[in-house]
Amino acid sequence: MFIVFFKVFFPKLEGIFMEIQDGGVTENFRIGQFVVKPTRNILVKDGTSYPLEPRIMDVLCKLAAHPREVIARDTIIQSVWSVKYGADESLTRAISILRKTFKGAGEVETIIQTIPKRGYRLAVAVNK
Repeated sequence: MFIVFFKVFFPKLEGIFMEIQDGGVTENFRIGQFVVKPTRNILVKDGTSYPLEPRIMDVLCKLAAHPREVIARDTIIQSVWSVKYGADESLTRAISILRKTFKGAGEVETIIQTIPKRGYRLAVAVNK
């Protein structure tokens, strides 16, 4: 009953709800030496936690769902912000913060690559 009500009155949010309903990215995973904890919005390396804003974690999870594949900017924006226009700067900021977080934690390898005119790519393997 609730799902029908939700779909009728909040159709733009249906994709978000379905992702959560289907489990979304809730399990911890590893990127290099980092343990990513999506439900807590933190990265952990050597016992130190690095907090992330929820949308920034969503961007990281989107890239991690397709490691080593190029993900178009528009695809990430649609998935994380659910809008066609206006979130471009937000995505740029999210990528910048992710890079600064990895670098601040002592990571020397490039984790997120920019592919000019295409999008972004998580350049390392993801492990469960």
